[in-house]
Amino acid sequence: HAGAESACRRPFRERARLLAVQSEAQERLRMLEQVVENSPAVVLVTDAKRRIEYVNPAFTRITGYTAEEVRGKKPSFLKSGETAVAQYLEREESLQAGIPWRGEMVNRRKDGSLYAEEQVIFPVRDAAGQTRHLVEIALDISSRREAEASLRRSEESYRALVESMRDAVVAYDIERRLTFANTRFREWFGLGDRDLRDVQLEDLVAPEWRAALRERHERRRRGEPVSARFECEGLRADGSRLWLEAAISPIFEKGSFAGARIVLRDLTERKRSDLRLRQLSRAVEQSSASIVITDATGDIEYVNPAFVAITGYSAEEVQGRNPRILKSGKNPPETYELLWQTITSGNTWQGELFNRKKNGELYWENASISPLVDEAGRTSHYVAVQQDITDQKRAE
Repeated sequence: HAGAESACRRPFRERARLLAVQSEAQERLRMLEQVVENSPAVVLVTDAKRRIEYVNPAFTRITGYTAEEVRGKKPSFLKSGETAVAQYLEREESLQAGIPWRGEMVNRRKDGSLYAEEQVIFPVRDAAGQTRHLVEIALDISSRREAEASLRRSEESYRALVESMRDAVVAYDIERRLTFANTRFREWFGLGDRDLRDVQLEDLVAPEWRAALRERHERRRRGEPVSARFECEGLRADGSRLWLEAAISPIFEKGSFAGARIVLRDLTERKRSDLRLRQLSRAVEQSSASIVITDATGDIEYVNPAFVAITGYSAEEVQGRNPRILKSGKNPPETYELLWQTITSGNTWQGELFNRKKNGELYWENASISPLVDEAGRTSHYVAVQQDITDQKRAE
């Protein structure tokens, strides 16, 4: 009796199990439907002949077409003409062969505007292996495309700017190998079309500066503070040197030091000018002749030590005053009139003056006074070079 009762209940238990499985499957189906309906990605289902059977709300939001408007149509009505024909052919060949396809397309919305999307299309087969449906999942990548285009434009503008600079620009990695150099840098160092990967930064620096360069690099690598600017001598391919001012900007990747970018300015001419200026300054300071520099109005800006030794006036005493403080009253007025007329007309005046020192003593000097002009051609200063000839006059 117990066995018969158990046999009678078996079909009910099996049916209950099947109902439970069916309920679970329906629950999963409802969940998947919600996922598809709320997905930010376009989901489009077609039959084997590529006629649209279903589109989710994301399709309507992105394209502007409702499900009713597109049902039964082929997705080709979205074509914009901006995608290469070869890409469509490749896609169709892949799908006809039953192979999933992935790629990017530019389509046209209902309002006529264009948008880019990344598509994944795969076939759905029946038990016999025949393709019954094609499912397309697409993401709108217009914003990404615009960002990439903007980045390309920025890179092109940056490259054009860097290439047009009078300064040299170079970048190197953490191993001090060059990764970028503009045309100016290649010209300065005679690199031509040489592969930058074969060049190390320190090879382009004079030997006595290499240790300092390595030390600065290692300090940056350890995260220690390092001055962004320094000067050194560069070494050209022909062995000649040039003075450089370097402005260094470190490059970080994922928060770690990965190299640096350097803007180099050629200081060679400035260094030569500075050297000439120092030499001239020493010559002026050590000259036995009295040298006076005034501004355009005749007020004294500079006197050398010889002036102080000859006249007895200190540099501080005569600063901002007119050289007429040396007047003795023994020179005829015509001398000063001719002097001023000559130098204000842009010429050099030469002659002898009988002047008075600070202590009242009279002395003779042979003077040469010349105007200095600025870049605009205007007189900015006057320079007087005067030699004490008192002993010569006494001898005469």
